[in-house]
Amino acid sequence: MKILIVDDDFATRKILMAALKSLGDCDLACNGLEAVHAFKEAYAENTVYDLVLLDILMPEMDGLAVLKNIRNHENKAGGRIGTKIVMATSVSDSNHVIGSFHEGCDGYILKPFTPQSVLRDLIKHGVLAQGVV
Repeated sequence: MKILIVDDDFATRKILMAALKSLGDCDLACNGLEAVHAFKEAYAENTVYDLVLLDILMPEMDGLAVLKNIRNHENKAGGRIGTKIVMATSVSDSNHVIGSFHEGCDGYILKPFTPQSVLRDLIKHGVLAQGVV
């Protein structure tokens, strides 16, 4: 499994990396622009990310804009939407939650979290299969 962790907070990236490193290769991005660049580069190399964990409030480009950019790129490249995208954020207002699902996210997990709660929530949302962990 190929995973992209996108968050501007070092501690959050560290927690997500601890939770997910046993599942496959994890790449890190510190802001939305890095995330879009990493996604498009992987797509061009035919090494698409299986899972993207995406914060909403970030510098350069926010998570909703990244989500929309990724889904638009997938649609323009043949309509293949296979990347699971989960918002991993402290933003819980209904506008952001509904907006994220409207733009095509597959799940929404709220900070603070632990490595164990991340895996549990990804299974609960159907992003990871029960037997994977």
